[in-house]
Formats: sequence, structure tokens, C-alpha cells
Amino acid sequence: MTAAITWFLYCTGVALVLGLAAQSAESAARSVGRPGRWAWLGALVLSVLIPAASFFGLRMWASPIPVLPAVAPLALPELTVWGAPGGTGLDPVRVLLLLWGCATLLLAARVALGAARLRRGRRGWRAMNVSGVPVWVTKDIGPAVFGLRRASILLPAWALTIDEDLQALMLLHEREHLRAGDPWLVAGVLATVVLIPWNPALWWQLHRLRLAVEMDCDARVLALAPDARTYGRLLIEVGRRRSAPLPVLALSEPITFLERRIRAFTGAGAGAYRRAALLVAVSATLVLLAVCARDPISPQPAPATDALAVSTEGPGFTPYTVRPGLKNSAQVAATLEKNYPPILREAGFGGTATLWFFIDAEGRVQRMQVFKSSGNEQLDAAALKVAAVMEFTPALNRDRPVSVWVQIPITFTPRLAEDALAATPVPDAVVNLRERSARDARPEADGPVFTPYTVRPSLKNQQGVSAALRENYPPLLREAGIRGTAVLWFHIAEDGRVDDVRIATSSGTEALDQAALRVARTMEFTPALNRDQPVAVWVQIPITFSSK
Repeated sequence: MTAAITWFLYCTGVALVLGLAAQSAESAARSVGRPGRWAWLGALVLSVLIPAASFFGLRMWASPIPVLPAVAPLALPELTVWGAPGGTGLDPVRVLLLLWGCATLLLAARVALGAARLRRGRRGWRAMNVSGVPVWVTKDIGPAVFGLRRASILLPAWALTIDEDLQALMLLHEREHLRAGDPWLVAGVLATVVLIPWNPALWWQLHRLRLAVEMDCDARVLALAPDARTYGRLLIEVGRRRSAPLPVLALSEPITFLERRIRAFTGAGAGAYRRAALLVAVSATLVLLAVCARDPISPQPAPATDALAVSTEGPGFTPYTVRPGLKNSAQVAATLEKNYPPILREAGFGGTATLWFFIDAEGRVQRMQVFKSSGNEQLDAAALKVAAVMEFTPALNRDRPVSVWVQIPITFTPRLAEDALAATPVPDAVVNLRERSARDARPEADGPVFTPYTVRPSLKNQQGVSAALRENYPPLLREAGIRGTAVLWFHIAEDGRVDDVRIATSSGTEALDQAALRVARTMEFTPALNRDQPVAVWVQIPITFSSK
């Protein structure tokens, strides 16, 4: 949700900056007697293309603005349990997209209804030739141009009663619109803005483009019939009799338009070119700012702390707000099972090798090294083979991919009846071997047994359990940097309640084992399902305490 809102704000900000650039460029063009529509048309096109290039991964440039590092809070490793969320709430992003689509349809329908209203009213129009120009005479619509392929000039009935010089200028204005293809230009831009209705900066740009189109047309009319006083009288008369707004290109634009158009009749004046040069410089600066603005999707240069982490011989801390996530948990589970030395497995010998991973901004593992040995060289070598196939999503710092060092323990345990591979999106994930059958689990009498299921239990209160981890970590062990993993058996009833907890593999420290049992009592699960039927199951879950 936050990312979507950030994206909308980015698009609006880019359009606003480009609109300011167009305003400066238009002023510069009018200072030297040039048309101003192209400045606004360029702003509208760039306002769509720049975000689209970033969204579809076509952006070929990077922002020169440095990334400021953000300090991510250090937290204890989360539980090595991951499951599908139990909630069924609406996806906020889907809701936003639905609202977007509805707004576009409503606006398109409004434009279509306006056009249909004009077509229905056509039965009451009269076809005439006024001063040799074919027109449609309406009751009160116009003067305006209506249609695209067969565009027509609409004149209100009162236009037939005004002075001939005013009438001639009115016809000349509408004919200039047709000659310049203005109806196509405005219709194309309107269709684009209707597709992005949530961006207020684009609507402002459309408003200013229509004003620029009218002012350009005024300039062409005055170039052909240089009578500014009479033309000003015409604009005032049209403004006084202005009809209701309709989806047409009309001489009868809002009063604020008419005021600006009349003011634009004055000449360029002294110093026009110096003023135009200054405005062009301002416009170019704003366009460069919009192009180089950092967007929330494209990969950006890593912060200075990232470069330091890469250049050092060993791991270093890089701030991030979203941790890397394991993408190929099934492949890792198969690799772990394949590389578990058979002699150690049969002897019931397990262990945990903790590795450092350097994950770049694209999620690739660039370096890895053993941080803490399992105590057995064969298990350490097997852990490195497992690590070699791991694939990650990149870490994010304020929604931007960054390179990070993360520490991940890989645990080999010889007896598991549950696929305890932790496909968690966090570092410090404990990876465990999956056993394939109940026979391999060798349950003890009156102890854990294998129960078939198709959907495994998922943890419902992960945040609360993370808090329990912090609260129950013995302070003396935390300060001494003593860490460990206790693997527990959980019996999860058909309603998701935990009604039995036992230690399967000790952490090696009695205080940590007892802390793990206290944490286990706070855990809440959704029930396991076997073909959509809730079943009671034994599952094995490792709980890791780490001071880093």
C-alpha cells in the first residue's frame, strides 16, 4: 500500500515539476512571438513517459542524487517459521487499481455522454453558409468546433446578429482551429488524462494546454487580421454570452481564459529575448530535475555505506528496512537433503553452520563465508553447497534495493517429521532437513508421530512471538553474545491450539532451552489441513536466539 501511494506521489510530483517547466517555456515562447502549445504538450508527454519508463524497467538513466543511508533497527532473528497469511482481507493495491479503473470509466462515460448530447441536439441545428463558410447554427452552443474526422463549426443563433467584422473574426478563429488540427490535439491529450484520472497535475496541464491552444489561435488570427481592438471586443462579447461547457474546442472558454488572452495581445516589448533566455534556462533546469528524480521502482546507486561493505575484506553493516527473502525454498530443501552426509545422518549427528552471505542489489549472492563452524568439516562443506543454490529477493532501504551482508544459520538435524525449511523473508533463517516419510521419523512411544496433511500450520502472531523472543532471551547470555537454537516438537490440535511442547534438540544451554519453551507457549497457529479437513499434527520448529 505504501509503495503504491509513493508511486502515485512520484508521478504527481514529476507532472507538477514538468508543468512548472512548461509554464516557463510558454512564457519564453510568447515573449518572442512563438506559439506556446508545444511546451504544454511536451510536459504532458514527458509526464506519462518518464514514470512509464521506470514502471516497465525501460529507464536507462540513474538519479545523480545520492542515496542517504537510513538506520534500520537491529532486531533479534525472527522465528524460522513461515506460512501463508491467515487473513482474507482485501489487497490494498487491488483496491487502488479498482478505484483507478472506476474513475477512468466514469470520466470516459462523462465525455461520451457530452458528445452524445451534442449529436442528439444536431436535429435542431440548421446548416448554413455564413460569409461563404459552411456552419451549423445552434440555439446557444458555440462558437466552437465539434467533431474530429468531419469537424464542423458551430455558431450560436446570436452570432448571426452581430456586426459583420466581429462575425468575420469569429469564423476566422474557428477556421484556424480546423486548419491547425487543434481538435485532434486536445482530444488526444484529454483521452490520455482520462486514463490517469488520479493525477491532479495532469489535469492542470490539460487546462493550461487548452489555454495555450486558444492563445496560439488568437495570435494566428491577429497575424491575418491585425485589429486587436475589434478582436478584443469579440472575446468580451463571446465571454458575456458563454454557453454551458461541453466537450468541444470553443471560442467561448472560461472568463479567466479570456482575460489572459486579451492581455497577450500586447507586443513582446524591450528585453524580450533576455527574459526568454532566462525562462528557457529555468525550464531546462526543471525538466532535468523531473527526469533525474529518484523513482520508487528503478534500482538506484547503493549508499556510501554499501560501497564500504563491498570494499572490506569481511562483512559490514548496511542499513536496510526490508530484509532479503529466500525465493527457492523447495530447491534448497532438496539440496540440503541430498548433501547431508549419510554417515552423519545415520549416526544421528547434526549441527548448525552459520554463514555470511553478501547479497547484491539484484538479489544475487556475490560472496559467502563461514562465520561459525558446525564443529564438523563435512557439515560445513555441505552447508556451503546448500548456500550455493540459494536465491534471494534483494534487501530494500526505503523502497530501494541495496547490497547487504546477512548471516544465515543452516541446520542439519537427523530426525524431522515436518518440513521445517524456513522460507522466511528474513536473515538468520534456520534451514532444516525434510524427512520424506513417517518411517524415517522413528517416533518414540507416546511421542511425536507423523500425520498426513496437505496444508501445514502457519504462525498467526509472528510479531508477538518476536517480542516474546526479545523478552525471554536471558540478559546475561545476550550480553555475553551466547546464541543457540532449540528445536521443539509442537502438537497442534485441530483448532490450532498448541497442547503439547517438547524439546527435540537442545540448544546446548539449559537457560536457552527454557526460554524457547516460554516463547513456544505464546505461539498461535492456523490448523493443519488434510484435503480441507483440519487435523492434529506434530511439527518440529527451531527457535533461534542471537544477540546480533
